Amino acid sequence: MNVYIEYVLIDNMVINYLILLLSFKLLKLEYSVWRILFGAGIGTLVAFCIPFIQIQSILLTLFKLLLGLVMVLCVLRKYQLKHWLRFYLAFLMFTFVMGGICFGVVFLLSGHTIGTTYTLDVPVGLILGITLIWSRYVSKLINAVHKRHKLTMYNYEIILTLKSKKIKLNAYFDTGNLLVDSNTTKPIVIVSLAKVIDELDTDEIRAVLTGNTYKLNLDEVHFEEFKAMSTTGKMLVFKAKSVFLGELNKDLTESVLIALSVKPLSQQGNFDALIGPKVLNGG
Repeated sequence: MNVYIEYVLIDNMVINYLILLLSFKLLKLEYSVWRILFGAGIGTLVAFCIPFIQIQSILLTLFKLLLGLVMVLCVLRKYQLKHWLRFYLAFLMFTFVMGGICFGVVFLLSGHTIGTTYTLDVPVGLILGITLIWSRYVSKLINAVHKRHKLTMYNYEIILTLKSKKIKLNAYFDTGNLLVDSNTTKPIVIVSLAKVIDELDTDEIRAVLTGNTYKLNLDEVHFEEFKAMSTTGKMLVFKAKSVFLGELNKDLTESVLIALSVKPLSQQGNFDALIGPKVLNGG
């Protein structure tokens, strides 16, 4: 067997580094580049020695699994046991995927794979280039998923009914929004007037803008001073026909009041309603 030292070192070092780095990013754990390099170096050194180890395939597989655990122990700092287990599973997942990509590229371009090794008819730079591109794509995908998850934690769908029409609202969860109605102490859901304006006739729109509540055919209607996020001023507060929180499958009709904001709640238009902890807790 011909063992090309430079290929073993470069190939394994880069791929081990990428596997460890992606595992950290997937689990959103803090990492040290030097620790990752150290762990990848251990894996590379052992990979160089594996072709000279003559043991049964089952034992060799167990040995490789143990090697992966050692690499994980080298790169992780002080974490709880669950973090170690999750990281090890992520490490194994990316190892299998990365190995599949390398062998897939070699097979498609040269058609020569033998067991767990491949012939070097294909330049190692090409294989590493493809794995680097794939790793960059996966890293961006992980960041996008994390960003989406973070946004989801602060965004809720509210189905509001004023008269007859159901209106879907994208509500932003503002942890600092502790607004309650001074008359009933019920928590307030702030809704952009532009989102519900089609439900109001001309006289009612004029009443909202001028403060003539007697022209509004709404329950518990009155005006309330408020301050939330970048929006401050005076709002019309009333009881809606129905308020339903989609994610929690929760009817909030009797526990919250609606406040209409003339000013936009978001400059980018990302949301059209504001809720706070008291709204989620139902008062």
